[in-house]
Amino acid sequence: MILYSITIHIEKAIYNDWFPWMKNEFIPAMFKTGLFQEYKILHLLKEDEESTGITYSFQFFLKELNYLETYENEFRNSVESELYSRFRNQFVEFRTVLEVVG
Repeated sequence: MILYSITIHIEKAIYNDWFPWMKNEFIPAMFKTGLFQEYKILHLLKEDEESTGITYSFQFFLKELNYLETYENEFRNSVESELYSRFRNQFVEFRTVLEVVG
């Protein structure tokens, strides 16, 4: 099993718009591709004292690595385009791909 993790640090000012949008629009769009099996949402409990934002990790599970390659090649731009246009310059993100081994 493969874990595709998207960690996003967003400005507190947009949280009330961003988080429901992620749950009601972004996640369903990811699952509409038919490539993902399950997901988890995690919240970072300890932010830097100087942080002006909130950090979440959206973890999506896939059966095989080639499913992720299909997502990136065929679906990523269309699924994620609204995230970038709607919340432009209000978040930073990084992605990791991990293999579940136990």
